[in-house]
Amino acid sequence: MSLVLYGHHLRLLAVMEILLYLVLYDGSSTDYYSPYRADNQLVLSAYGDFVQRVVKDGNYSDMLTVLVLSVLSAVVQKLIQTR
Repeated sequence: MSLVLYGHHLRLLAVMEILLYLVLYDGSSTDYYSPYRADNQLVLSAYGDFVQRVVKDGNYSDMLTVLVLSVLSAVVQKLIQTR
């Protein structure tokens, strides 16, 4: 669907975002997304596991994926809804 709507694959853009800005998505980084760091009830996967899930179709998405999609929404200038 992303290829039809945007002319490229959103998944590829998501993986590039995650790999280029590791410090935002790796919970062990000091620059990790602060609202997620502050929420002690939010349990997220380790960075490596997160990357492996994002590159494969049909895998579970968590709140880190929602963060990536919000960045991609700005990049492609389109509203992206998650359900």
